[in-house]
Amino acid sequence: MKVFMFHLMPYAYLDMSFSDKYRSAWVVLPNTYFDPQKGHELYNRYLDELELAAELGF
Repeated sequence: MKVFMFHLMPYAYLDMSFSDKYRSAWVVLPNTYFDPQKGHELYNRYLDELELAAELGF
């Protein structure tokens, strides 16, 4: 059996009230819901997790 590591890299800081105005977080959500600093931190964290998974053999 072979096990793989996969990561969707979600934006964990999304204000869930977006669903009051928009039907989806995909494509139609404006960039005003995105905080670049938080996005930067999350992206680095997710890349670190993928790098660790590779080091562990996943």
